Amino acid sequence: MAEIEARLLTQIDAARIDEETDPPRAVLLAACKLGRGQCVQVLRSMLSVTYEDRVLYSRVTVETAGGEPATCLGLFTKIVCTRP
Repeated sequence: MAEIEARLLTQIDAARIDEETDPPRAVLLAACKLGRGQCVQVLRSMLSVTYEDRVLYSRVTVETAGGEPATCLGLFTKIVCTRP
């Protein structure tokens, strides 16, 4: 969960409001930049996360409403995520 939240924060920080062409998205992005922690909590509540603990690795599937699921595999300290 910490890795998901860290990646969300990274995406919020990297996003540029002035490059956003859709006004509602620009307003949402501006609000997220002002309240990063609260924004991550809201975004996190919209995700469905399934965690499978395997003997040698972990598998996490993250789904959004209407989006393609992302699958992440973790081995020791490395996490790799893919999208189908």
